[in-house]
Amino acid sequence: MINILADNWGMEGLNGKTIKRDNLNQNMMSLKDLLLEDRRSWNAQKIKNVYGPDWGDKICNIPIGDEGQDDKVIWFHNTHGCFTLKSAYSWLLLKEIGYGSHRIFWKAVWKLDTLPKIRVFTWCVGHEILITNEKFASIRHGFDKGCPRCGAEIETLLDALRDCPTSRAVLSLGG
Repeated sequence: MINILADNWGMEGLNGKTIKRDNLNQNMMSLKDLLLEDRRSWNAQKIKNVYGPDWGDKICNIPIGDEGQDDKVIWFHNTHGCFTLKSAYSWLLLKEIGYGSHRIFWKAVWKLDTLPKIRVFTWCVGHEILITNEKFASIRHGFDKGCPRCGAEIETLLDALRDCPTSRAVLSLGG
């Protein structure tokens, strides 16, 4: 019942956009058209022709369900396969911060041989989630955005950690 042109199936990103349209014919519209005649194994040559070698290998590694088993929609980002708001939020958060090009950098930070609070502080600075007056004012209207130490118009993360003379003096005392 899975339409290979319209449905997301098998894994994230596997949909009609991954198909090489030049190699698709009108007889291949559903998932069952990608199986061998015995319906218990993938037609690897046909799949690699339609999806290319990279996606073809990934598809051929997807297990095929038992005979007579109905298709069902599952949520890949939850171990139970069911959608919950918590799993959606976690997935979006990980997608936002965990899978970017900076992922290698953060892996290195978490492996540093230093105090855990230093690693956490570094992560908070890198993701700009430390509370500054600017951030607090964006949550609570009417709150003063200014820096209470140096009088800067807006206390940003850079101001709090680098530009504020008071902050700079404290940091230089520590070496």
